[in-house]
Amino acid sequence: MPLRSLSEVRNDWFKLLGDTDPGWRASRFGAYLDVIDELVALERRRLTDPDAFREFRASLEKQELLFEATSQLLSLQLARKAWSRLSQDVLARKVRTVLSGEPLPRKDGAADEPRDTLVELLAAALFANCGFDAGVTANDEDLHLALAGRNDAIVVECKRLTGEETLPTALGKLRRQLWKRGKNKQCMAVIAVERVHGFSGALLKADADADVDFAVSLCMRRTIETIRKICLEPRYRLSASTVGIVTFTAAVWVRKPTSHLYPSSTHLPFDIGDGTAVPDWLVRQLNRREDRLLDEFRV
Repeated sequence: MPLRSLSEVRNDWFKLLGDTDPGWRASRFGAYLDVIDELVALERRRLTDPDAFREFRASLEKQELLFEATSQLLSLQLARKAWSRLSQDVLARKVRTVLSGEPLPRKDGAADEPRDTLVELLAAALFANCGFDAGVTANDEDLHLALAGRNDAIVVECKRLTGEETLPTALGKLRRQLWKRGKNKQCMAVIAVERVHGFSGALLKADADADVDFAVSLCMRRTIETIRKICLEPRYRLSASTVGIVTFTAAVWVRKPTSHLYPSSTHLPFDIGDGTAVPDWLVRQLNRREDRLLDEFRV
């Protein structure tokens, strides 16, 4: 996705929220647009009132809220691309859940249903973009997938990390869930890492968009290697046929040109072990963009 001015991105997100729910202002997303509006106003008077701009950038509270705003709004923007394909009754309940909750995530590692649910809806769009027929469920696995021409049953569980230290706990829970769901089914995992590797707590800054791609890709690959190492321990060991996606979604402040955001959504497939037990057709499918649903985004 090309660099765009902050005000342009803000206008897209304002329309997105209006199309999602008329009462969005009363939700946590209202706080997200408020902090973005504050930054847009400061950008316009940056030369005449540089102290106000510096004060905003120095506020950890503001920066943490701004990072969360761009992460959640971009995830919502991507997820909406596949909503017409999902069960509308289940989707309506999940959207209400996504809009609920507090503006900032909990820091104690406890479950955060609004953000966890948004990861599920984002994953549905990513899989749809790869050509799968993705479905959300009310009480079972997070997602189920089908592929035209194949009878394989595929179940997906999603995990949102609050920090790298929470990865073992997430993998332990994932192991139990996939063991329960995975009888006679192909199991997949989606792990969202926006708040890992120091990405949380501030709106990231980079000199150019290429720097963003390199840094994010490098950290995601490190996460995949960490997953594989943890899974060598029996208590965390996933099936050798487990395959999944590590995903990072957030906007980055790019200095050149100044006042532009780079909405970045990247996902990398991974497998456990040497991958020999993973079906070739599934690996090929994860690396395709058959549906081209998200072509306007960099994914």
